[in-house]
Amino acid sequence: MPYYPYFSFVQPPFALAKEHQRLLEQSLTVPCAETHAIAEAAKDAQMVVSVGANERDGGSIYNTQLLFDADGTIQRRRKITPTYHERMVWGQGDGAGLRAVDSAVGRIGQLACWEHYLPLARYALIADGEQIHSAMYPGSIFGPSSPSKRK
Repeated sequence: MPYYPYFSFVQPPFALAKEHQRLLEQSLTVPCAETHAIAEAAKDAQMVVSVGANERDGGSIYNTQLLFDADGTIQRRRKITPTYHERMVWGQGDGAGLRAVDSAVGRIGQLACWEHYLPLARYALIADGEQIHSAMYPGSIFGPSSPSKRK
């Protein structure tokens, strides 16, 4: 489900329960019918696809990146450390997915948002032979950061 939990930035913590419960109910489990459908579409199109998702595992939600290879295989990685308000929503991942993986188009590594500020995370992917980088960012709840882009 491509949904960034902005509610954690704009609501006080005591008001988060309803939105958090909805996010938990709508988050993916991996594998599931939705991930199988994306994998099949990637295979049919012979494309490599990177998708950000909210993943439910047990009682936690993770900020997860899914990489679907052109043969339909899936690589999953969870954001290592949710930052700022994200900690009220997502569980802490681990380094298991912090690696470059072989794909039909080359060795792909993935990082999410503020993980790009972690030199050792970037280094781990580079040292593992990363040729292509897939970056996941949520955008901004405050609109364009450049005054020239504001209307």
